[in-house]
Amino acid sequence: MTTHQLASLLEHLRDGFGPGLRSDTAKAFTEASEAFRELPDQPLKALVKEIKAKPSSGARGRKGRPAVSVPALVERIRAVQAGGEPADAVLAEVGHLTVPQMKDVLKAFGQKGTTTRDGNLDRLRGIVRPGGGNAAEAATQQRPTPDPALVEQGVQTFLRLRDTKGLSIPDVRTQFEPIRHFPKAVVEEISRRLGYTPDGSREEIANRLLSNLEGIKMNQLRGDMILSGA
Repeated sequence: MTTHQLASLLEHLRDGFGPGLRSDTAKAFTEASEAFRELPDQPLKALVKEIKAKPSSGARGRKGRPAVSVPALVERIRAVQAGGEPADAVLAEVGHLTVPQMKDVLKAFGQKGTTTRDGNLDRLRGIVRPGGGNAAEAATQQRPTPDPALVEQGVQTFLRLRDTKGLSIPDVRTQFEPIRHFPKAVVEEISRRLGYTPDGSREEIANRLLSNLEGIKMNQLRGDMILSGA
């Protein structure tokens, strides 16, 4: 199982319990899922190995970087806006934030966070450097616009495969296959719409979507076996 599959499992468990789940418990499921979703999609064994290899002293951020202070970063962004500090260093630090930290910074500037890391990054970059001007934003602006019809088709295919009971893993793979042949911009947008990270090549994104879908179906099958007493 990978980190993103575990995130999907936690979401599935939370949704499966439904209204009967206590609000604080549901929140804990959500926070845990978001935490695993922020991590690179990798086997849990690799994650455990990485954690054990990290130094235990000192507050650390993602990938062993020093933790970012949100209040200090907010002040630095204000300094950039006032012309007192270069934007590039602040933009680099923004990229080290966790999703909750991004939302805290956005809130400090009167903006709401989005449901995806990329969406929050785009909003923060717009605050630090309104109107663009860095390479990352230029690349974003040059991206081809995904076909909305194909995006919707892909999202609905994923949701149907996720929610249809009794589908075998080979059935899921066969019915998912057309998504692999969509343009990269479409596959990226499908991944964003479903709350997954759209990083990597078209094949890598599609493989990640299928891997998460297979994890969900395996958990459903196990749950059905438990309920049936098999």
